[in-house]
Amino acid sequence: MTLVNKTLVSIAMGLALTACGGSGSDGGTWSAPQTPNTGSNSQEQTDRSNSSGTVTAAFVPTATASMMLIPFNGFTLGKMDANRAVQNNDGSYTKFENYELTGDKIAVKDIAGNQNFALGRWSYGTAKQYKSDGTLSSQDVLQKSQNLYWTYAVYNAYTQGATSVGKKTCEVSAFTKPYLTNWGDGSSSTLPNLATSTAGTAEFELLADGKATFKISITTTNGRSTNTATYSPGQKADFATNSGIITGATTIDPTSSINSNGQFLVQVGQGLNKEVLLIASYTNQLSAKGERYSGQAVFTCK
Repeated sequence: MTLVNKTLVSIAMGLALTACGGSGSDGGTWSAPQTPNTGSNSQEQTDRSNSSGTVTAAFVPTATASMMLIPFNGFTLGKMDANRAVQNNDGSYTKFENYELTGDKIAVKDIAGNQNFALGRWSYGTAKQYKSDGTLSSQDVLQKSQNLYWTYAVYNAYTQGATSVGKKTCEVSAFTKPYLTNWGDGSSSTLPNLATSTAGTAEFELLADGKATFKISITTTNGRSTNTATYSPGQKADFATNSGIITGATTIDPTSSINSNGQFLVQVGQGLNKEVLLIASYTNQLSAKGERYSGQAVFTCK
């Protein structure tokens, strides 16, 4: 993946967002002040050592095959070399060029997908990042912390003229289960490490000038609190009014890689039958105490 760095914006709350572009691909690093739960917790440890989920068909990569990988603390996205990111027999992905899930035992949760996308949550094993020369850069032993996960989405990036002008009907294709990424004010050491439920809706309209507008709403529940987070172009983050890439524009170029307000990071993909895919990495703050849960979602619009 060839990347040329360029800083877009510095996000409030200590979030630093850097976007990169080059050779038709984009990538970046988003570091957030999030600390895994490494201490004791009265909540029973979830079973994270066995993979779960299924795909209805193998992903079919095109020339615009792309990936969005979300470690616990950051993100990387860009054009994917399909020869260096092979889908496993169970539909999961455990290697993306410079990133790999390794170990004597590994597990991927929430495996989902079809010919247009693949989704999953690395749950067990050692997640490693390598430098361009192949040496180890960093690693996370996922099972050492009750809420330490990496999530990924694989898709074909949208290309101009890929679908007809007009409004599309969008349906949820898949979610990864949201996991605790920020305890907020720390008043409770027994917050659930995983959300108990999540749901969402999406809208997408391609305009005649090649621009598009969309709206995504995701509701997250942890059994104690519930919140619905919503994002459309030009809309500020629900929990931080001064964060994110806010230009005031109410439309986007669907071929652009970065659509973000610091709470949502949305990519636009395309299906093999002219479907539009909205791939969202999001963080939902559930109450005024500040506890936040993060996950990925895929919507298919046609």
